[in-house]
Amino acid sequence: MMFNPKLTALSAAILFSTLSACGGGGGGNDDNDNPPAPRQQLTALPAFLQGNEANCSFVESGNDVSLEAYSGNLNNVTGLTCNGVTLSDLNEISLLTALETLNLEDAGLTNVNELLNNSTLSELDLSGNPLTDLATIASLLNLTALDLDNTGLSDLTLLQSLTALQQLNLADNDISNVTALGNLMALTSLDLSGNSITELTSLGALTNLQTLDVSGNNSLACADINNLDNTLGGAVEITVPSDCTTALYLDNTSDASQTLDLSMQAIAFDRLVIGDIQGRDDIVLFQSGNDLRVTANTSAGEKQITFSNWFSDEAYQLGEFEIGSEGVSRFDDLRAAVGLGLALTDQDDTYSGSNGNDIIYGLDGNDIIAGERGADVIVGGSGSDILSGHKITIDDDSSVTRSVSYDSDQDTIVFNLGDGNDIIYEYEVTLSNRALLQFGTGIAPADITLYRNGLDLVFQINAEDSVTVFEWFKAGQYRIGQIQFGNNDPIAATEWVNAQPLSSNDITVTGTDASESLIGSTDDDIIYGLDGSDIITGGEGNDILSGYRITVGEDNSVTRYPSYDNDQDTFVFNPGDGNDIIYEYEVT
Repeated sequence: MMFNPKLTALSAAILFSTLSACGGGGGGNDDNDNPPAPRQQLTALPAFLQGNEANCSFVESGNDVSLEAYSGNLNNVTGLTCNGVTLSDLNEISLLTALETLNLEDAGLTNVNELLNNSTLSELDLSGNPLTDLATIASLLNLTALDLDNTGLSDLTLLQSLTALQQLNLADNDISNVTALGNLMALTSLDLSGNSITELTSLGALTNLQTLDVSGNNSLACADINNLDNTLGGAVEITVPSDCTTALYLDNTSDASQTLDLSMQAIAFDRLVIGDIQGRDDIVLFQSGNDLRVTANTSAGEKQITFSNWFSDEAYQLGEFEIGSEGVSRFDDLRAAVGLGLALTDQDDTYSGSNGNDIIYGLDGNDIIAGERGADVIVGGSGSDILSGHKITIDDDSSVTRSVSYDSDQDTIVFNLGDGNDIIYEYEVTLSNRALLQFGTGIAPADITLYRNGLDLVFQINAEDSVTVFEWFKAGQYRIGQIQFGNNDPIAATEWVNAQPLSSNDITVTGTDASESLIGSTDDDIIYGLDGSDIITGGEGNDILSGYRITVGEDNSVTRYPSYDNDQDTFVFNPGDGNDIIYEYEVT
């Protein structure tokens, strides 16, 4: 008869059990003298491992153990790794009662339902499995390390219960929202690379985080990464998308002022990330010589960075500007959106702006400045300047020719005390596009005396300062549209001018063939409107008025023309306007 060791062991176990029950073995019935029976040794592999022995291994007592001809005890298995196998389920994995680490990478699993409520598992690697159900994983409350790389994961909601997690790999999935991770306060390592994440705000609560990988998230703003880094105190090692590896940052944590020569930097910076701002309105671009100065109005005040020689060569330029949540712009696009401030010299400069929104400072000297297209801001500075929001030509005899073309943007012309005697040349057909004349601090409406000088309107501030609007009285398209005093709201220029008294010597005002408003001075004027439905206001003084055409001789005799127009004119007479004479000739 063959010796059967398993049967012998079983018979011995039965005999021992019988003796114990009878008080045999010399031990009586004292429980303290009877150690507990050992757990039954399990050697038969769980069903899901049978047939996969060559590609799987256990860990027992810290050592790797092959599953081929396995003769150990399943109760002692603390780790399981399978490579290159395809599994349909984890049938009988519950036999591994001491399992702590489980690595089933690329095993084809869609769920791990057999692990439900496992209380011993602390490390789980399911990377590469096409998981469709995370409910079981959410029940593994003792997990400290979890790898779900490349599992098709998009919703992280169920993971927020795993508060013991310290290491979490969610790389190469379809994740866009990471709000649920803000609850995992024990995390020290987090891999979110290769996803579609758009914001990181919730991760600011992870104060134990040491490493974070967000590379490959092309929709993620560099500014958001920088903000998170600042929130976490700069203590986290962050792997950023490639676009952010060569980025400069300008935000509330930056120095108040810094200057860079990009051609001399060890890193080839190609992006400026501007953060802690509301949007493009908080950015000012300014050109000084060949340098570009970028100023951001942050929560900590103005922060600026100057790029030396920016305008001299492309080697000194950045490729991109990232503006908070507004995305990435090229320099030309940003310039068109916010304008470019330009300081001329203290000499007599002649300058024409770009097709973008320019901000031009004439400084000293008698400058000639034309804004060209775009909503420009023109500050003539001191000196007798010639200013235009659009296009002008200075002829050889110093006369000025306006372009009859026009743009569709409102320009702003700024005049401050001490700016001298400036002349504005305007041509805008649409009223809403006509320029805004902005008087600076210290200039109030009461400080201005209006003069009519031929067809020009003069705003006289004091003996040294004045603004002349060329041919104001010729036609509406030559006027400015609005006037603004300091920080007060802009007001309609024509209405404000018409409400003020005009001062001048006796003048002759000749209208055009258009319908227009013709206004005299405080003296004895001669005003005739020619064609069009004109509104004629003589103002103070003894005026000679006609809706069409008259000739006044040297002896002040008046001759009417027998021709006439087909439009009705309006004469305005107010108390105090003196003794006016109207000369009319109309058949109809």
